Amino acid sequence: VAAHRGRPAGGLRRVAQAAVVHLAHVGEARTQRLLVRAEERVAEQVAQLQGMDQLKRFFAPAVADAILSAGAKSILTPHRREICYVFVDLRGFTAFTDSAEPEEVESVLRSYHATMGALIVEYGGTVDRFAGDGILIFFNDPLPVPDAAKRAASMALHTAG
Repeated sequence: VAAHRGRPAGGLRRVAQAAVVHLAHVGEARTQRLLVRAEERVAEQVAQLQGMDQLKRFFAPAVADAILSAGAKSILTPHRREICYVFVDLRGFTAFTDSAEPEEVESVLRSYHATMGALIVEYGGTVDRFAGDGILIFFNDPLPVPDAAKRAASMALHTAG
């Protein structure tokens, strides 16, 4: 290889420059692929978080977490388990609705449902259904809880007191 005063000859210099450009281009392509993969991962995580938010609108946080982490072994698949039911409603609500304005009825129901929702989560229950002021709650499913009957009775006494 010819060299002139310690510098590569013209041909070798062009090869070296081309190699640097090639390496930069390869590095750029690799960086681009890594960025695309990172963007895909972030999108997956955002979708999972959004799914979690949607689930938490309808399930207690522990149930939502179990649903997301269970994958194919969903806790929602049919199974047999002893459960305890509690039915709660507001005493005198029907008479109240006969004389109250619709906005007042809605406000009372919203407050009642919010209060009951917090108690149901606190005691480990699951809402089966709402029917006006009536709420049907069960315990020990979809997640097993220790002392389901005691929890159900304690929550019922809490709401009555």
